[in-house]
Amino acid sequence: MTAKGDKTRALPTGIGILFFGIYAASTAPGVEWLDAGELTAAGWTLGISHPPGQPGHAILARAVGLIPLGEIAFRINLLSAALAAWAVALVPRLLWVLAGRRGAWRLAGIVPTLLFGLSPLVFEQATRAEVYAPAIALSARSLLHGLRFLRDERGHGRDVACAALLASLCGAFHPMIAVAAATPLALALAARLTRAKRYWPVAPAVGAAMLGLLVLAYLPIRDQAGLRPLLAWGEPGSAASFWEVITGRAYQQNFDTAMLLPHSIGHLYLLCEGAGLALCLLGFSGLVLAMVTKLPGAGTLLLSTGLFVVGPAAQRVFYPDNPDLHGYLAPVHLVLAVGIGLLVVAASKIGEQIEVRGRPQGLVLAGLVLLPCFGLAVAGPKVHVLDAGMRRKDDPLRYHDETIMQVPPGPALYLASSDHALFPALYERLVAGARPDVGIANVELVKSSWFLRMMKRALPDLWIPFLDDGGRKDNLMMRLVHENLRVGRAACGEEPIVLGVASFPTARAFCYTLVDQKTATGEALLPPQYEGEIGRRISRHVGLLRSDWEVSAGRGLEAARAAGVLERFDAAQRSALERIPPRRRPLWRTLPMMTRVFLFEEFQADLLARDLSFSAKLGAGEFPAKNARVETRLLNAWHLLLAKDSRGGDALADLPDEAKLATARMLIEHGHADDAERLLRRLVEHNRSSEGAGLLLGALLGNRGELAEAETTYRAVLAAHPRSARVQAYLGLVLAKQGRREEARAAWQASLAIDPRQPDVSAWLAASSTAQAK
Repeated sequence: MTAKGDKTRALPTGIGILFFGIYAASTAPGVEWLDAGELTAAGWTLGISHPPGQPGHAILARAVGLIPLGEIAFRINLLSAALAAWAVALVPRLLWVLAGRRGAWRLAGIVPTLLFGLSPLVFEQATRAEVYAPAIALSARSLLHGLRFLRDERGHGRDVACAALLASLCGAFHPMIAVAAATPLALALAARLTRAKRYWPVAPAVGAAMLGLLVLAYLPIRDQAGLRPLLAWGEPGSAASFWEVITGRAYQQNFDTAMLLPHSIGHLYLLCEGAGLALCLLGFSGLVLAMVTKLPGAGTLLLSTGLFVVGPAAQRVFYPDNPDLHGYLAPVHLVLAVGIGLLVVAASKIGEQIEVRGRPQGLVLAGLVLLPCFGLAVAGPKVHVLDAGMRRKDDPLRYHDETIMQVPPGPALYLASSDHALFPALYERLVAGARPDVGIANVELVKSSWFLRMMKRALPDLWIPFLDDGGRKDNLMMRLVHENLRVGRAACGEEPIVLGVASFPTARAFCYTLVDQKTATGEALLPPQYEGEIGRRISRHVGLLRSDWEVSAGRGLEAARAAGVLERFDAAQRSALERIPPRRRPLWRTLPMMTRVFLFEEFQADLLARDLSFSAKLGAGEFPAKNARVETRLLNAWHLLLAKDSRGGDALADLPDEAKLATARMLIEHGHADDAERLLRRLVEHNRSSEGAGLLLGALLGNRGELAEAETTYRAVLAAHPRSARVQAYLGLVLAKQGRREEARAAWQASLAIDPRQPDVSAWLAASSTAQAK
């Protein structure tokens, strides 16, 4: 290898290392939203995730999860960072295969590569556990080998075999991306071999593709293993169910070509966000120019781009904030980055024919073509891709802690209505061992026999319809809730679903009961949210959630009673309240119960402002006197804090520590975790013996994935409160999240030695012991 060759190889490698550092520094420190929780749990436990099963991701994630670096979820998030960086490094190599290393080839390779790596669609997938970064990298490498054969740079048959192998491996991560990348390439390779009458590479290519597809055998083998995984979506052990899983039959009703054109236009808008505007305008121009000039391989890339856009457009629903949609479209930016490079190389070649004062102007003309890239990248809209960029502050487990972790000791049932509740719960249960006494159900999935069997394996003590009543298939969800309530088991859910049972709010969940929870006067019982006198006062905010639900059902009188304002209405007004019509529920029924990722902070602040006006009759501009009641001064401080008014901190200064701790809880509840953290740190510094502040700060840090600091916080609290059973219990969870099972078990044993009446800790310890034995 020549020295020049070394330099050529060093450039993509250096770019890949640079972007891995950027992605690793930005990646989520713990479990991420939506599918990331399920994919992480499936990888760590070698389970089977939702169709098409993603066996490739499960195998790789398990291997990466064994690296002792931070929380297990963080390790698997780094898998996406590494493979996304590999995809970035492949952009210049794809360009050089197509255009050669001539003229301004370095400039043509570096600038579009940077645009691709920093595009919001790609950045989002590089910082969370998902299948898209691996799929993009494998499809890019497959294209590299196929284009190399088409360009006859090293026209060896092994390139065809490598392209086929990598395309089939890509299918083990995401079949849609694999098909969109492989179909045009296969057509081009077939045409090339036919023209050259070279048919011998077909056999090794087919063999390589079949070899790659063997990864799919993981699904039936794992499902039929002696110890069946607790996460086995669809039970693909039989031939029929295996085919249903890998073809995604459960999702086939989501596709309809009727909205193909408008959805494609919407996808183009998503592609133009951020750096994507430069990629779309200049990259598409470069691909079209290359195709017009009959550059071999350009038509293949252009057709792949069209398939990447049109494929997901066939879905019935276009939801711009869906990260899966962003993952489908991210490969387009890779191809368009190559298109920009082709445009720059073409400009450089033209410039080499133009001389000014005896000097060719290739580099100057190439630079002029690249100049609009920077302006377009800055001008690109940033509307829908809200979740790209730095993700160090994401906290999806806070939702888990305030819903499933609040369920009474089990065996108990929690009914999740959404993926953002189900998947982080699967991670926390299967990886960290939290709440093994709670069975996690899903409103839609309980209609499937395989899901019911999975629930039974996870918690045999629950009564499961279809399995425990002779195979009845009617009213599965209703019977699941009713029968477990009937024998005295707790049942809670994400929404106040009308199931023929009463529901009342608690934390961010709703508890179900067969008995209508009313007092003798008919007032709805609202369980307290916080401890102490301050807790009893501020817990009235929960009533606002119930009030909103009652209004949606047309029960205005009940809504006023739940909000605590019924006494303000006279007889005529109460009659009017009884006659209000039901209003249509919003798209997201549980907006007040979602964390900041899923709703606008303005909405949350407005909710709290309404509650404050109910409770204290204050306006946002009023400032109570120093001798005013603690409740009044505290609520006013909350007004100011949510309005980002610096006087909020001053208003808290001379309030008791209990009020400050309640404030920290409120800030976390309403999406201001950073402000809560600062307040808690000041509180801990001022009073190191504050057990409540230390517990809350440790939980906040632990949910963010800052496990080392959370562990340090808990140990500091233990130094001041060595007999605190709850601190020992939470310390055990932090240790379990790091994979330190033995230390976690020791902490839980110490917690039970202090207070043996902790069913949840006993369940964690039992689950950990069972996992160790297996």
